[in-house]
Amino acid sequence: MDRGTESDNSDSKKSNSFTLADSGEFVKAFELFDPGKKTSNASSEIGQRFELAKPDSKETNTPFNLDEFFGPRSGATDADRKLEEQPALTPFNIDEFFGPKAGSGTAADSHPKETEKAREVEEATPKAGSQDRLTDTVNSIKDIPAIHEQMVVVTTPYKESTTGTLRIYDRNTDGTWVDSGERIAVNVGRNGLSWSVDNGDLLDSEKVNGRRKVEGDGTGPIGLFTIEGGFGLKNSNAIESQLADHGAVPGDTMPYRQIVPGSQWVSTAENYNQWIDDGNHNYAVRENLHSIARSGPYEYGLVLGYNGADMFDGRTASNYPPGHAQYKGGSAIFGHVWKGPGVPTAGCTAMSRENMLHVMATLQRSQNPLWLQIPESELSKLESMRFQSRS
Repeated sequence: MDRGTESDNSDSKKSNSFTLADSGEFVKAFELFDPGKKTSNASSEIGQRFELAKPDSKETNTPFNLDEFFGPRSGATDADRKLEEQPALTPFNIDEFFGPKAGSGTAADSHPKETEKAREVEEATPKAGSQDRLTDTVNSIKDIPAIHEQMVVVTTPYKESTTGTLRIYDRNTDGTWVDSGERIAVNVGRNGLSWSVDNGDLLDSEKVNGRRKVEGDGTGPIGLFTIEGGFGLKNSNAIESQLADHGAVPGDTMPYRQIVPGSQWVSTAENYNQWIDDGNHNYAVRENLHSIARSGPYEYGLVLGYNGADMFDGRTASNYPPGHAQYKGGSAIFGHVWKGPGVPTAGCTAMSRENMLHVMATLQRSQNPLWLQIPESELSKLESMRFQSRS
């Protein structure tokens, strides 16, 4: 309750007050007032008046002497008594009156003042089931084949958000998806997320209204994709050993391809969304994978099926044919190491180096993992979509 808004309506807390009528020589009368009693038109009296007996006119009125009545205090002087007549003043303490302000290091700091107005967004009200809206929505996707037993789920608050959270789901024997409880901070495209075009998306999302991803728009794709495999600077034996140190199941890690000098991700019309190792030819539209890996972001990464081409010589994790890489639909969509917390990407999903290694170690080829990206504000559009396998 706000300070100063309390009111007391209890009759039991009413108090009476009285006024003394002083003639200057002695108290002649006093009136007792009841604040709760209303005056009537018939009488102006609002209380009871008590007359005091007049003293004999011959008696001498003398001032009341405290020391004579109670006896003098030991060592009391006139100066002391004079000081006693003055009420003691104490400094006004604003913290005691209003409570400590935020930032003072007191208990009030545990309730910081909100500084941002909450944005309007679809309320994530859980349905019957897991009591978690995201988990229920994941489980509402129909017809996901039983061979898929792991799913990476990346969410952002809104389509325009550039940061989000990565979760890993496991599938029970009854087919339900269960949140492992991990929460990994990620960065996404500098312009957020957009609905996928037909670049390996495994959802029947063609009828969804909303912006669609195109090459160079600075967004990542919304949709459900296979995870084709991993990549990095280390050779296969070295990465296998490193992932084992991070808890990987020996012999069950994702397909892996080493980045070497001359590795390029090409996005020309003739070779759209292709990984080509060719140090003798620099394509007009390309990413220099080796250079980017040496600077950090592509030191470790995962290739998403959104790219639609076969980067692992037929050793894809999904066993599906490569998706159709629609020209200008967006290329080089990866999970990779970030440049720093909160630093957006050109369209990939990035995380810390340690978290990237952890995700790569957690994913198992035998589980045929999937990768889902969706803003929380778009969850209702995802509900009850159907899985459509590539053929």
